[in-house]
Amino acid sequence: MELTAGLVCDRGLNPRRPVNQDSYLLLPERGLFGVFDGVGGQSAGEVASQTAAETIQETVIHSTLTSPIDLIRSAVQFANRDILELASAETAYNSMATTAAVLFIKNGKAVVAHVGDSRVYSIQNGKAFRETIDHTDKGDLVRAGVITASQAEQLDETHTINRALGSAPDVDVEIRPVDLQEGDRLLLCTDGVYRHLEDQEIAGVISRSSQPQDAADEIKRLVRERGAEDNLTALVVHVGGNSNRAGSVRHAVDGAATSGGKRIRVEIARQQSEDDVSGSGQEAVQRPGRRVWIFILAALVLITGSFYAGLRASELAARKSRQAEDAMNPLRPARQLLDEGQTAAAESALKSIVESDPKNGDAYYWLGRTQLQLGRFEPASRSFEQAIGLKPEFADVYIQAAAAYQADGKKDKAEAMLRRYAEEARKR
Repeated sequence: MELTAGLVCDRGLNPRRPVNQDSYLLLPERGLFGVFDGVGGQSAGEVASQTAAETIQETVIHSTLTSPIDLIRSAVQFANRDILELASAETAYNSMATTAAVLFIKNGKAVVAHVGDSRVYSIQNGKAFRETIDHTDKGDLVRAGVITASQAEQLDETHTINRALGSAPDVDVEIRPVDLQEGDRLLLCTDGVYRHLEDQEIAGVISRSSQPQDAADEIKRLVRERGAEDNLTALVVHVGGNSNRAGSVRHAVDGAATSGGKRIRVEIARQQSEDDVSGSGQEAVQRPGRRVWIFILAALVLITGSFYAGLRASELAARKSRQAEDAMNPLRPARQLLDEGQTAAAESALKSIVESDPKNGDAYYWLGRTQLQLGRFEPASRSFEQAIGLKPEFADVYIQAAAAYQADGKKDKAEAMLRRYAEEARKR
């Protein structure tokens, strides 16, 4: 499978952001691509993003793991470890972190891994599909099925991430397989791109451009034309054709463009949803009802935290799930089945675990997740309630339980669960 890539990595135009904290990873001969958006002081964010890119590259090149999912998970975990070690060794780096969005293609199979709010899109038939859902409170509601992506955009304009490399000893990297065919096009980008461009604008640019570098250059031109308030990185990948770029991993010079299972995806094309009334989107927002109340409550939850306060739920989820995934724990093979899209088999394995260990809150949580994917909403809500009873501090389970109740038509219980989520969030 031949791969061609185009790239821009630019500081942007905001004078308050004099340092480009974005980094990228571009090794088409290895099928490895990535974008990273650093968080921290003027130099710390740059160090975090660069460290992540370099560690992931080294791991992929030298690892003996054969499974693409296992390999990329290991690479991201090592990157998280290296960032934390640097932060502990140098006080100037003690608050640094970075997002990561990685595409890895091996033996014709592709996986996408991400942490934070950098995104991966696939472009097909002129439409943009998100292969990632932002690790933000809004994104958690979308991921849980409580709201749609378009409804999330109506809640507020803040963008507080709740997961990042370097934020905790264990990071919960989200990984999923992606089906690729000859002629497919993909975009990896930081939030400095999509905060200025609608997703369908991005799809149009990439669809119209015959060369990936032309698409990347046009994305940069449009973003700068609209103010470029943040660092921006766009990496366009064409599946098929000869790669005309040498592999590289680096941080761009400020202001300079650099040239040369079960699939879950969210269609971002702006279409009228079943909840919209005819006419403008404003009418849909103003229409009263319980669903609007849920959105308002969710918005109140979203604005309660800053960046590090926002890390509370997913840090807990990461720590608990990773602790459960040591080599001797039966959750590890169950999670592997879920990663590979074998959801029914994962449910069976997790049922066996909770039968033998009824105090295992993590097992109930993941059992609920599998049942939710299978459309078994009532059993899912029971599993999540069990998990809450055993681990009430595990904030993410409240979102998942609300999704199960909402899907099961029990809106009152969904609302009550969101209130419990808000109460738990205020404790963090």
